[in-house]
Amino acid sequence: MSLSSFSKAKILSTVLIIIVIALCVIWGVRNRVASGQKIRNVVLISIDTCRADYLSCYGYPHRTTPNIDAIAAKGIVFENVYSPVPLTLPAHSSMLTGTIPPYHGVHDNLTEKLSEDNVTLSEILQQNGFKTSAVVSAVVLAPKFGLNQGFDEYYGDFTPTFEGDPFAEQKGQITTQQACGWLDNNSQQPFFLFLHYYDPHIVYDPPEPFASRFADDLYAGEIAYTDHCIGQVIDKLKTLKLYDSTLIVITGDHGEMLGEHGESTHGYFVYESAVKVPLIVRSPGVRGGRRISDTVGLIDIMPTVLGMLDLPTPPHVQGQNLCGFFSESAKTHQPRYVYTESLTPTQYKCNPLLAVVEGSWKYIYTTKEELYDLKNDPAEKNNLARTQSKRAALMQKNLQLILDDNLHSDQTDTSLKLDKSTIDRLRSLGYVGSGVEEVFELDVTKLDAKNCISFHERYRLLKGAQSAQKYEEGWKLCSQLLNERPDLEFLYPLASIFTVKTDRMAQAVTYLRHDLKTDPADYKARNNLATALSRLKKEDEAVAQWQEVVRQEPDYFNAHDNLAATFYKQRDFRSAIHHWTHANRIKPDDLQILNNLAWLLATTDDPDLRNADQAVRLASNACRLTSFKQPGYLDTLAASYASAGQFDNAVETAKKAIDIAAAQNQKNMADQINKRLSLYKNGKMYIETNQ
Repeated sequence: MSLSSFSKAKILSTVLIIIVIALCVIWGVRNRVASGQKIRNVVLISIDTCRADYLSCYGYPHRTTPNIDAIAAKGIVFENVYSPVPLTLPAHSSMLTGTIPPYHGVHDNLTEKLSEDNVTLSEILQQNGFKTSAVVSAVVLAPKFGLNQGFDEYYGDFTPTFEGDPFAEQKGQITTQQACGWLDNNSQQPFFLFLHYYDPHIVYDPPEPFASRFADDLYAGEIAYTDHCIGQVIDKLKTLKLYDSTLIVITGDHGEMLGEHGESTHGYFVYESAVKVPLIVRSPGVRGGRRISDTVGLIDIMPTVLGMLDLPTPPHVQGQNLCGFFSESAKTHQPRYVYTESLTPTQYKCNPLLAVVEGSWKYIYTTKEELYDLKNDPAEKNNLARTQSKRAALMQKNLQLILDDNLHSDQTDTSLKLDKSTIDRLRSLGYVGSGVEEVFELDVTKLDAKNCISFHERYRLLKGAQSAQKYEEGWKLCSQLLNERPDLEFLYPLASIFTVKTDRMAQAVTYLRHDLKTDPADYKARNNLATALSRLKKEDEAVAQWQEVVRQEPDYFNAHDNLAATFYKQRDFRSAIHHWTHANRIKPDDLQILNNLAWLLATTDDPDLRNADQAVRLASNACRLTSFKQPGYLDTLAASYASAGQFDNAVETAKKAIDIAAAQNQKNMADQINKRLSLYKNGKMYIETNQ
């Protein structure tokens, strides 16, 4: 080769190398996964009860989600994303730990919490210099359930403001206001903000204009309202000039059945409508506008966020880093089995529903196994388990491998005993659990879950009737369910409540005795049994049961009050005073207790029991709390003054009581007080006899 030819070849080679390098640089700039230096902040948004197919960017025919659509247009949309369980607390536990329920141990909303043994995304980011905050919108994610691990601030205290307050959730606008306020005060340092919107959860009641725009589908209206709220958070990020440096992840914890397969809400079945959720990732430095059809899961969010930040994923995490999908040349359709479960049927003594999804196939392991071709049968109507037995066997084997690898036998106890107010607020949100069994093997003698969906739906209505205090309606439902399944022990406490509330005392006694055989320590059931016995005029039995209640729970107010009232009727004033005094210590401002105790201390014919000065204090407190406008309490105060020898005060107070009673058309009360007034005028006190 001549020198000239060599030089030309060298020049050409050099030019080609430069071109290749330039192309590589361009490709890297356009398609690289952003490194930690580009991502300053992370915002994870979870929409509760959000079916993927109700977002317009996922094909919903009406424009429900313009703000999310805009994020999707600039981000990566995953089309086949599965929740590991169609319930809020366990799904979020998986989302934040990257592990499936058999590993982290949370399978239900009502009785479990996320153990501190788990490592959460927030803990890792907190340890790596991020300011961490969460704003959650329902009591099911309150701090007591364990998701607050690793958060510097956790806005989720659903403490009722007064007794009986059903405050269990907050509207998306409040969540947005809290989030935007937090952003205003924390924009100067890298942060991780977790937002949870609860609005699409039943009951569907979006505010205007969404209620009118989606009058024929209020669930879609809730999705649209939530999108509006998310749009305000995005606007705040832009206003604060944080948007371009923020990794944004938008997802759902589970879906909603909306009547499909006979289920009205969620939590029972693992069909597509309940477990298929959206997942949209928008990141600085990643070219967006792409859609990924591979099967992925909520458990992939944690390792993906860590991967985007160049942080290592803990080795126990079962989720996968999805960063490999973010380049245009990424290969798709990699075989993978994604796990999902529902143990809810076990509370009805059915087998659990354990499932895996691989590509377009879903296998459900239960009494009568199910296999669906999701591509050709997205509504899961045609069970192919028999005709595709080899495929079913293969998927069952992979399901078993997942369980064998991830059942965490040494997990710290996740059990949680909730207070009554929290249970009531969970029930007001529609949660109806009565304790699932953590079983992952089939028992061929047990019922198939599909055969119990009607029972489950009626049980859900029953709990709704209890929450709404529709006791007659609840009793009819409860009777029906008990006739069908007398073997379900959790129905008996409910039956006893409805019988007591509807004055079916003989039946109440039967159910309560059954309940107490199962759980002798249930002091509330024992209190109800005593009440029923008392109503049936079986006072001695009632007293014995109430005394056992206060032995089990010394400060149970109702039992002390009931014992005192019973002893008062029996003219056992000493015992009545003892129990009303104890009740007064438990609830110092209870008006009825103040009045009863003051009356008895002032009027008893036993001088050893009489305490006029204490009676005046108690009666004065009751009158003060009622602004001295209740004649019955004024009558007690007058009797207390007379007992203390303060007859002028007694006369003045009795006259005032008579005037108020007359003004309120309480003639009998006015007459009774007037008889006692004549005693006070003559310097005599009124005395109750124990004879």
